[in-house]
Amino acid sequence: TAESPNRFACSTAFTLDPGTPWSPKVSKLTIDLGNKVIMREDGGGTDGSGYAYAMVSDALPIGSMDPEALLVASNATYTQMLAGTTSALAFSVGTGTSKIDFAAPKLQFTKLNEGDRNGIETDEAEFQLCKSADAGDDELTLTFHSS
Repeated sequence: TAESPNRFACSTAFTLDPGTPWSPKVSKLTIDLGNKVIMREDGGGTDGSGYAYAMVSDALPIGSMDPEALLVASNATYTQMLAGTTSALAFSVGTGTSKIDFAAPKLQFTKLNEGDRNGIETDEAEFQLCKSADAGDDELTLTFHSS
């Protein structure tokens, strides 16, 4: 049976929670893990490569999305950005055994520009994913469901 690739159509609510949950209408979301991968040099290794292994030595996960703009009274995205407020991000793509859950405990907006999607005003939003003070190294969690 041929399977089609998952598309960006959430099977659960796309939710940002800066204290009051918000489900923005987005058409696109990009995430760049920003991993810095280095090769650990090992001249004494027995395989003759001169390397022990590769490792992620640093990361700065960033991304962007295009939520429909709302009235400030409904959601003060710009105010949140200026204040450095973080939001928990959660959504799922796919269903059943082809489902992937995405979770980020602290999304922080870093840049907002006015945009347009088919005549609807949007916030072209850039963000970074921050570590949770409680857990650390948890900027983004993906959970793959299987049968």
